[in-house]
Amino acid sequence: MQVGPDTLTTNHSSRSRLFVIVFCLAFMVRLLNIAALPTETSALLQGDSSLYWSGAAVLLEHGSFSKAGEGRVLPQTERVPGYFIFLAGIQALFGTSLLVALIVQSALDSLTCLLIAGLASQLASQLAFPAGILAALSPNLVIHSGTILSDTLFLFFFTVMLVASSRFLIHAEMRWAALAGLALGLSILTRPVAQLLPFLMVPAAIILPLRYRRGARATALITIVFLAGAILPLTPLIHRNYTEFATLTLTSQTGAHLAGWVAPLVRRASDGTPREKGAYDLNAEAQAHLKSNSVQLEELNPFEHSQMLSRIGLNDIARHRPSAIARAWVYGATINLAAPSVSIDSRVRNLPHPSFDGTPGDSLYKQTFNFLSGSSISYLAIMGSGIALSVIFLCLQGYGFFILIRISPWAALFAALGVGYFLAINGPIGSPKYRLPFEPILIVLSALALVNMFNRAARR
Repeated sequence: MQVGPDTLTTNHSSRSRLFVIVFCLAFMVRLLNIAALPTETSALLQGDSSLYWSGAAVLLEHGSFSKAGEGRVLPQTERVPGYFIFLAGIQALFGTSLLVALIVQSALDSLTCLLIAGLASQLASQLAFPAGILAALSPNLVIHSGTILSDTLFLFFFTVMLVASSRFLIHAEMRWAALAGLALGLSILTRPVAQLLPFLMVPAAIILPLRYRRGARATALITIVFLAGAILPLTPLIHRNYTEFATLTLTSQTGAHLAGWVAPLVRRASDGTPREKGAYDLNAEAQAHLKSNSVQLEELNPFEHSQMLSRIGLNDIARHRPSAIARAWVYGATINLAAPSVSIDSRVRNLPHPSFDGTPGDSLYKQTFNFLSGSSISYLAIMGSGIALSVIFLCLQGYGFFILIRISPWAALFAALGVGYFLAINGPIGSPKYRLPFEPILIVLSALALVNMFNRAARR
């Protein structure tokens, strides 16, 4: 069938209506979620939320990426500045209203739903609408859009990168490499979890242009443009950390992450030691190390302290058998893939139940059983429904992946590498929160499976 101007206009009009429907549905669902949240400031600013909100105020007041402490302003080294800048912009425009910040964030997340629909349309135009609807209704996206945390902003930039990368996969053009690099750099500026990806994606930036016969010179230029785009947003932070702390590391959180979470979870997988006990022991080891070297903690800058904790954490991991380390990573990957998103909703977490992390058990099965045994009926009912829904969608995503292998092996390869990267980098730490970076890929796979099943049923 020949495509003429009228057909193109109709397709453009249909695509516009699709995007309007997806955006309106997504925004409405997120506003309803905000309406159901507690209105107290203390309830909305728990944990890291308070750090981000107060840090944005410090940034707005002093014009530097800092934190208030001990009667003076200190450099902020535990986080990257992207989300602080975002919140500072909201505070500058609309004041210190948390409600307005959540509404702006919900609108941004609704745009992410449009990007996911666009990502799906790269495979087939009929995937755009179901993928957009699934994104609009995704519990993981909805829940995080209603929190003062960096996840929603990170996901927006990262999804832009996925869309640009998918276009580069098809055309291998420099403009898409530049956009992918810039979006990736902005996502790293928001959450450093993706900081290894620019270098891991270099082979694709080289192979794809050569595959499309762009030539060696064009291939080299495309690769340089991609890396420059990724590094550019990070340059001020790298410059500050190097000049003030003599390090190229983005944050000083690595040591606390390794010694407080990764190493204790490996120990738990090895001998059943609760994570809190393992973290306490490693912290005591760090204190003993400082004392034996006659060093006060105040004498170390945050990055030196992080390096010390990193060494202690890595040494502790190395004490365990490879099978225990692999088991810990499998536990974390299983939870990241299958845990229901409602488990991190503050309204659900306030229902009577024990801490999963603090629940004893020498295997994931026993730990889960002990956790469920100590939970309230209302909590179990919500979690049971969430687990059932997660299992259904996990099966759909697996089916969608096998379909993707058949219709686009290159896309399937990059999808698998993307999911695998985050499962590997998060290691034994499991939470639906850590599934969020590759949630767009899972949504597209779910849409692919649903459309395929619908078409097969229609043909019958």
